[in-house]
Amino acid sequence: MNSETPARPELDDLDGIARQRVHEVKELADRVRELYPRLIVGHHVETGTSTAGILVEASGRTDLIVMGRNRRPLVVRPTLGRVAHTLIHHARCPVEIVPPSFMTAHEQT
Repeated sequence: MNSETPARPELDDLDGIARQRVHEVKELADRVRELYPRLIVGHHVETGTSTAGILVEASGRTDLIVMGRNRRPLVVRPTLGRVAHTLIHHARCPVEIVPPSFMTAHEQT
């Protein structure tokens, strides 16, 4: 590999990736506002190396953290990932863990 070949091509456009993530978060917040018009929904995008750490820090400035959860394939019993586990034990506000089926059920109505 020569010095001009990037080791990780997907990291070439970090600014573009960040803009896309901000757009996705805004769209999600807009969908929640449509479903629950009386709910005050804010969104803020942070950067850092620890998702759990960023969310625990943010929990001191909010009333509720709502977090989605994916089911892991081949896992029979419900489990939480590292970030959800950290939030439940260290967040300074209530934490709501929402399964993926929650949004699907509301999209069908």
